[in-house]
Amino acid sequence: MRTPSYRNESSWGKTEERWDIFRSKVGWGWVVIACIFYSPQASKGYEVLGSMGLLMQFGGCVLTIGIYYVLRSFVFKKIDKLWLRSATSGVLAYAFVWVVLFAVGKIILSANYSTSNSSSSVQAETDRKNIDLVASASKKYMSKDYAGALIDCDNALKENPNSDMAYFIRGSIRAATNDTTGAMEDLNHAIQLNPNSPEPYKIRSALRSQSDIQGALSDVSKVIELTHGGNATSFTARGELRLGDEKAAMGDFKKSKEMFNGEIAQDSTSAEAFHGRALAEMFLGDTGGACADLHKAYELGLMQAADEMKEFCQ
Repeated sequence: MRTPSYRNESSWGKTEERWDIFRSKVGWGWVVIACIFYSPQASKGYEVLGSMGLLMQFGGCVLTIGIYYVLRSFVFKKIDKLWLRSATSGVLAYAFVWVVLFAVGKIILSANYSTSNSSSSVQAETDRKNIDLVASASKKYMSKDYAGALIDCDNALKENPNSDMAYFIRGSIRAATNDTTGAMEDLNHAIQLNPNSPEPYKIRSALRSQSDIQGALSDVSKVIELTHGGNATSFTARGELRLGDEKAAMGDFKKSKEMFNGEIAQDSTSAEAFHGRALAEMFLGDTGGACADLHKAYELGLMQAADEMKEFCQ
């Protein structure tokens, strides 16, 4: 029969052993909780890091457990109370890793910010050059310096291959110099890059009218759609393309004349408005009105009206 003292001593030893295991598990559990806690804290504000941020969290958890083990097992092994050793090791491991992750995250974000700023500055400079070149090309095109305008357009497209305005101006120049194939290519590019700009459709419609009436009609109708009712010139152009449908064509010419009437009421010195109304009147069969408007356009300085008067007003 075993004595009570022996049984009590054995029970106490086993109990102490169980407490050691329990305290050890509590220590490791504390580290796991710490990992769960600091991960969102350390990554707060670093969402832009994406997968790098997730990697930092995972690495931080692993590093925390490793540091905790080293501190608890070696550095603070002289601390007799296991719970105190575990807590001290855990707090220091947590704090160290948090600071490291915070610093690394800041460095990465700072590097990304610097790169982004540098890229933005380069892009801004590229955009400025492109705008200047397109403006120069437009000015030269208007003054019929086609060679100089082409050079500016080519340079603008080197700076920005997606400049719809550069393609449009170059296409207009090529159309004016009878390079129909090149003009169509450029205008197609301009429309692809900016399908809501009516100007390329106007030029392409004129080019298509030479061999593709339906394509030209589609383009001029698109111009009217994009300009929310079009302008007088667009209706005249569509009327010419619809001469096979007399009723529809006459409707367009009447609409054109009405719109030119409005323009002339606002500006009675516009030679282009008088000339445009004269064209609409010719198609409507109003020769007298057309000739009177051609004469007025000539008086206001539109020289081509003189040749048209000789042809139509004899």
